[in-house]
Amino acid sequence: MIERGVDGLLVAPSRDRNAMLTELHEAGTPMIFFDRKVPELDVPTVDVDPEPAIRSLARRMASLGFCRIGIVRGPDDVAVARERTSRMVRAGEAAGLVFEPRHQFAGNFTVDGGKAAFAVLTKDMPDAIFLTNNLMTQGFLLAAAEAGTGIGREIAIATFDDVPLFQLYNPPITAIVQPTRVMGETAVDMLLRRIAGERVSSARLAADVAFRASFSEARPF
Repeated sequence: MIERGVDGLLVAPSRDRNAMLTELHEAGTPMIFFDRKVPELDVPTVDVDPEPAIRSLARRMASLGFCRIGIVRGPDDVAVARERTSRMVRAGEAAGLVFEPRHQFAGNFTVDGGKAAFAVLTKDMPDAIFLTNNLMTQGFLLAAAEAGTGIGREIAIATFDDVPLFQLYNPPITAIVQPTRVMGETAVDMLLRRIAGERVSSARLAADVAFRASFSEARPF
């Protein structure tokens, strides 16, 4: 893109360290990161504060009588993946939930990772499962359908990052909802101002949670 003369870049970094992004930043290329940040680079970022939504989700799990919570994590070298897991553990423990190492699985933000998580976690079922991105949730749902396992009855699940598919699923999937349109509009506005030579600051938006039936009917085993 630089060779083709673009004036700036909107980037969703895939990991904490990236030599190409470091080189572009040092060369003065206007960039805005969105959804994910690179801790070592001072690049304005548009992302989401998951804390209030995760706290609300954890309290709802506790109110339903769940105790042992499984987590399907993202890649350890992605800051946003670590944050979603750590925030859930912190909020959950404050609500009286328990997170055992045997109930955590590294799904690496992939559909196949979600399928693998289903195979592992259903061998020793926690009371509810929190998946930290929508691709892993899609894989988990595919594996559950293939196994004939009832989401919302036999397995209670919630996911970070909503997609329209989750509202159509039977039962609909509880999800933490990111304001993706506002994130995109904000990132474009920030990049245009950076290209024009203005200084811009990072923006952190609020997430919400859509409570649906994917764990409202289920009960701890």
